[in-house]
Amino acid sequence: MWQKNQIFELGKQMSAREAKLRMLAQQNEQMRKQMADMTTVTALEAKIREYNLGLGPPPPSQIWHLKEPARDAARTAPGESQQREAPARGRAQPGSQYALQQTPESR
Repeated sequence: MWQKNQIFELGKQMSAREAKLRMLAQQNEQMRKQMADMTTVTALEAKIREYNLGLGPPPPSQIWHLKEPARDAARTAPGESQQREAPARGRAQPGSQYALQQTPESR
């Protein structure tokens, strides 16, 4: 008798956990779609306007155009050291779409 009760209880627990798993998978999918909607350019631009962040396109002086070196030029001969320049801190990153614009209040 004890074994039948145990099997019944374990079956109920298993069903409850399977239902919870389905619910969590559904929530996960819903949140994935919500995140995809929230990270579109249109949604981000709307939030920028809503919160008055003062962001806009960067001025031409903050746009860097970098040329990628040829594959053969990137390789060095044995015994030669390859020097790399570290990126400067506090500068606009290449490809960033927005830069802080000064507003009358921030001047």
